[in-house]
Amino acid sequence: MTDAVDGQDSTTSSNITWPADLGGVALDLLRFPAAYPLDVDQDGARDLLIAVNETFEIDGRGGAWHYRNTGSTESPIWNLVNRAFLQDNMIDVGRGAYPAFTDFNADGLLDMVISCKERYLGPGDTPSLLARFQNVGTDTAPAFEQLDTNWLSLPDYGLESTAMAFGDLDGDGDDDLILGDELGNVHAWTNQAEPGSMADYLLTGPSMADDSGVPIDVGQFATPELHDFDNDGDLDLLIGEKNGGVQLYENSGSSSAPVFSLLTVSAGQVDVDNALGIDGYPTPRVFENDGSSWLVVGNELGHLQVFSLPTNPLAEPDLEWPEVTDQWNGLYEGLFCAPALADLDGDGILDLVLGVRDGGLTLWRGEGEDVVRSCAPAINGINPIALMTPSWIPSPNPIASGGRMAVPSEGLAIFDLAGREIIRLRATNGEVNLPIDLPAGTYLIRPEGAYNDAGAPPSWRSARRLVVVADR
Repeated sequence: MTDAVDGQDSTTSSNITWPADLGGVALDLLRFPAAYPLDVDQDGARDLLIAVNETFEIDGRGGAWHYRNTGSTESPIWNLVNRAFLQDNMIDVGRGAYPAFTDFNADGLLDMVISCKERYLGPGDTPSLLARFQNVGTDTAPAFEQLDTNWLSLPDYGLESTAMAFGDLDGDGDDDLILGDELGNVHAWTNQAEPGSMADYLLTGPSMADDSGVPIDVGQFATPELHDFDNDGDLDLLIGEKNGGVQLYENSGSSSAPVFSLLTVSAGQVDVDNALGIDGYPTPRVFENDGSSWLVVGNELGHLQVFSLPTNPLAEPDLEWPEVTDQWNGLYEGLFCAPALADLDGDGILDLVLGVRDGGLTLWRGEGEDVVRSCAPAINGINPIALMTPSWIPSPNPIASGGRMAVPSEGLAIFDLAGREIIRLRATNGEVNLPIDLPAGTYLIRPEGAYNDAGAPPSWRSARRLVVVADR
């Protein structure tokens, strides 16, 4: 780099094969690579993380390259370790993640389906796809395994920017599927499977019509939700649309032959918060809690707004639904968030999965009887991590493998940075002994069990960062 005539730095040369010229594997990221020196393995030599510094039309499955420095900080030797640092252990469906739950293999456990606005397959090839994740855990400890990336082959139908809702529309006891798209239309798939069998979906309602025979069209970016608003035994339809409102359709048919009649284009006078006073991109979900019904809506700011629903929203569809909060639990995990709620750990309390524009998910465990006001983040499926509190600071930190440290509890759980549990240690006299073979690196640690005389408050159940160095 050298000073240009305008006072700005300019490039005088480039090396497009680095570090192949040094014997390594050449970097090959699609756009705007940015390098970050970091001693990932805590061996005293700084490694390199190189990531795409862009959010559009990128491959989220391979956007963070990790080069390990097997030399020194002064004389580095770069060896490629991973093309998807941390990403390879996370769910990433592309751009825009819209999760929903259904038991698609009829085993009694809730599985997960995620739609995306677009998934990068190559330049100019970014279709909207559905990915299924089967619950291979239990009813109290869910674990999701990805089955596919193009379920139902949506590109064959030309559908883009899809979002979905599941519900029994034909009265046969299994979930059917409603899918909204970028053009504002909704489409129906019927589950033809026999009871107890893997779901078998057939498109039966392309550009699904309302009671007048006209295709339902909410404008742009339809995000549907199915719910029995009037408790008459059949599912009604609520649809979010790009401009920030939600439209309400009553099922004027039956539980086995639905007919949807538009009641209002501004249900509850909902107009979600937005960035420029124009759009909003609402993603609605309805849930029951403590005998009341609630509407939670994700918006383009990445906030969850919660509205209190009347006993029968269909009776006065234009009546204002009071807003309880404009940012549920203060959550912000990314722009354009989309919620899905279900009891994933069998404790009778709803848990929350939140998709965001970057294509990933976060999982939050409901911890209180009042779900509307009680939610805590989780890792590895069901393990809670509350907000950070200053009451306990791990010491020593960094610590050598095999070292001892004081803890404020009966034990300590150690996780890697992807949230996977490595080991649980039991405390003796208020201390734990780290395994001598624990590899050097950066970990998350969390106290476990009842707290001890160190005086940690009940909110100590939070994760701290711990750096482990090689025993010297």
